[in-house]
Amino acid sequence: RWDYNDAQNPDFIICNSRFVQNWVKKNYNRDSIVIYPPVALHDFPLKEVKQEYYVIAGRMATIKRFDLVIEAFNSNKKRLIVIGDGDELQHLKSIATSSSIEFLGFQSVDVLSNYLQNAKAFIQMGVEGFGIAAIEAQSCGTPVICYKKGGIIETVNDYKTGLFFEEQNVESLNKCIETFEKVTWNYNEIHEHAQQFSEKKFHENISQFINLQVK
Repeated sequence: RWDYNDAQNPDFIICNSRFVQNWVKKNYNRDSIVIYPPVALHDFPLKEVKQEYYVIAGRMATIKRFDLVIEAFNSNKKRLIVIGDGDELQHLKSIATSSSIEFLGFQSVDVLSNYLQNAKAFIQMGVEGFGIAAIEAQSCGTPVICYKKGGIIETVNDYKTGLFFEEQNVESLNKCIETFEKVTWNYNEIHEHAQQFSEKKFHENISQFINLQVK
């Protein structure tokens, strides 16, 4: 009740996706606008030659469902690079039985960018309000394999910049990977798609919103 009451105080609410906008309407009964957040795309340049590995990256928290990705790669034996740190890291290491799964821990932006540039695909299993890492991957020209729920639906184009799977489980992910490997991807098209989420575009959108309120 306190949260709901406090949410009535702001003059305006800006959401980072339509997914979050719907959440705000449902839980706060407030109208809002969507302005996608800025992504530092200059740190994630296009690379059109890919290597034979997949990447997951981010904070090692339960909500990310990295455990399901680990289980999937235990099964399919494909190479998986895991980047990030957090409370779940030791647990994830303990369930990784395949020698093709490699944990790199926390890494700098430069190292993350290098792995995303060269990856066959970036995988997102969790439900994100927006999902900046998926944009960073696409900026590198790297397609995204993702669970079809959350803000990711607004930032990935199915069969063009990535591929969706319908259920949040190991079987659904592995079937999607099988399909993914049969698709020919246009890495430059994926890179160009990501540019709509640039810092410049965000500055334009937020400035336009503020100017409209001033008038």
